[in-house]
Amino acid sequence: MDRRWWSLALSLCPVLAYAQPAPPPTATPAYESVVTGSRTETALADAPIATEVITRAEIESVGAHDLGDVLATRPGIQLTRTFAGTNLQLQGLDPQYVLILVDGQRTIGRVDGAIDLTRFPIDEIERIEIVRGPASALYGADAIAGVVNLITRRARRRYEADALAQYGSLNTADVRGGAGLRRTAFSARVSGGYHHRDAYQLDPSTPATSGSRYDELELGLRGEAHTPHRFKLQLAIDYLQRRSGGVDASATGAIFDRTNLTETFSVSLAPEITFAIPAKLHVTASYSLYRDQYLHDQRGSNELDQYQLTKEQLAVLGVQYDHVLPRGHFLSLGLEGQYESLDTDRLNGGHGDRFRGAFFAQDQWTALDAPRLVFVPAIRVDLDSQFGQAYSPKLAVRFDPHPNVTLRGSYGLGYRAPTFKELFIHFENPGVGYVVDGNPALRPETSGGFDLGAEVRVARWLWLSVNLYRNDLQNLITASLVDNGGAGGPQRYSYVNIDAAYTQGVESAVRIGPWNDFSVEGGYTLTDSQDETRRRRLPGRSLHAGNFVAAFRRVRWGLEVTLRGAAFGPRRYYVDNADGSYSTQRAPAYVLLDARVAETIKKHVTLFVGVQNLANAGEPQFTPLPPRTFYGGVSGRY
Repeated sequence: MDRRWWSLALSLCPVLAYAQPAPPPTATPAYESVVTGSRTETALADAPIATEVITRAEIESVGAHDLGDVLATRPGIQLTRTFAGTNLQLQGLDPQYVLILVDGQRTIGRVDGAIDLTRFPIDEIERIEIVRGPASALYGADAIAGVVNLITRRARRRYEADALAQYGSLNTADVRGGAGLRRTAFSARVSGGYHHRDAYQLDPSTPATSGSRYDELELGLRGEAHTPHRFKLQLAIDYLQRRSGGVDASATGAIFDRTNLTETFSVSLAPEITFAIPAKLHVTASYSLYRDQYLHDQRGSNELDQYQLTKEQLAVLGVQYDHVLPRGHFLSLGLEGQYESLDTDRLNGGHGDRFRGAFFAQDQWTALDAPRLVFVPAIRVDLDSQFGQAYSPKLAVRFDPHPNVTLRGSYGLGYRAPTFKELFIHFENPGVGYVVDGNPALRPETSGGFDLGAEVRVARWLWLSVNLYRNDLQNLITASLVDNGGAGGPQRYSYVNIDAAYTQGVESAVRIGPWNDFSVEGGYTLTDSQDETRRRRLPGRSLHAGNFVAAFRRVRWGLEVTLRGAAFGPRRYYVDNADGSYSTQRAPAYVLLDARVAETIKKHVTLFVGVQNLANAGEPQFTPLPPRTFYGGVSGRY
């Protein structure tokens, strides 16, 4: 029996070994709840799965424009930037292994496997929850490295309104606002925003731009209705239109004007019933549409012009039942069905679709109360119309030997499903002489990963944490030459499951304060990785990285000063020499520094100024960061 089946059996054993009833103690909720680690609302202090939370106050204090700005200096996170946007690495793994959720729902529109973080303005984000390590036992495909869940804002007061206007370098402009109301039986919030930034150029020797310009319009609606009979209904509607563009230059000297018009629409409806036993039934129905029009217009000629229309759709229906069982068990059972389709000229036949059905089960078992000991076995079984079935078991343990000490450990299997491109692409490049075909026989990429962590509150003002992790990946999908083009024909490439790799490392953090209105947070990350097929380190990872946030807040003055930064060591990249060989290049180390000063007047109006990338870090080839930019603005709330 192989490791996958042993892990499945071990994960099922605790679920089958329930003891007989005895009422569990009532938990006291913490000041904040999280949902990502267990798919159920849990007090942050009681969460069995380690969850990093970035609050609304933290988001506002750093002066971020989008999700990428918020995450740029977080511990254990490294961003990669290209003309297509900003992407996220977690635990040393590439963006295609990180699942991005909005209120627990999948986001679509991956480009080369990555979700562009600049697609998520921070206007309506209440908090960000980050769970590291394999999470496929609850969320299925693509959650090998972890999950980032964006929890959106809801109306909290009887009447509320907020607005912001900001302007800065690169003609960066942000205008946004929202209004809401809350009653006993219902609440609603509407919001909207407009964002603009010019393109920027880091290499004056070429007309090519290093970062794209963009104009973005967003609209959102959140609603919630309650009845006295423990019934709740939530509605969410979002629309985003983004026009981005820049200038590209080819090796032969051709100049291209690049334009992307992207539209994203999503709607979800979530009824929920709470029973007296106690138990809860939660249903979610959602639909998402991603539409992208790409134009590559050659200056002075139309020979190499390209226009590509891509339309991706995702429909999800999910049911989750939570039940408090005797003797400290909290059981969650769920069914989920997904239909996904993609239409683009680069697919063989122009269309691809798939259906996924899944069942998952999780038991949160509090075996001991003092000292606290919690076991969390979970398993998910996915059935995919393209590649068959995938099993994703996981076992997590939390142990609190002292009220100020928390130890956590987990091991789980994960997988990444082959994309439509890898399955069905048909792309010809007669000018260069090659063809790329998809492979419908691909199997999913799989992983086994563990995390071991400790959190210690040494004193009221001092908190420490450390986490050790390792991820082993198998069946990695890569493009491989399958026909060398004998007799003058084109070379033919296809995707195959042949690669293997691992990442391992240490993530640590310290928090000092508050002390006389001053607090400091810092972290250090060691990321080791290896491409075991090619016997070389994975590209684009810094072995060493560090981060810090220093904040001074004097409430009676209305003053807030925030300085944050991150340092990343050198990174290796492998450049194709067009003859079957690769040369190694090293991207230099760099430091990010951001600063913001805000003054609040009579609790309703805030004036602020700030600077991003104070050290003016970045270079055009591997680190195309936006140059040093200054900004200022005003916000108000009622």
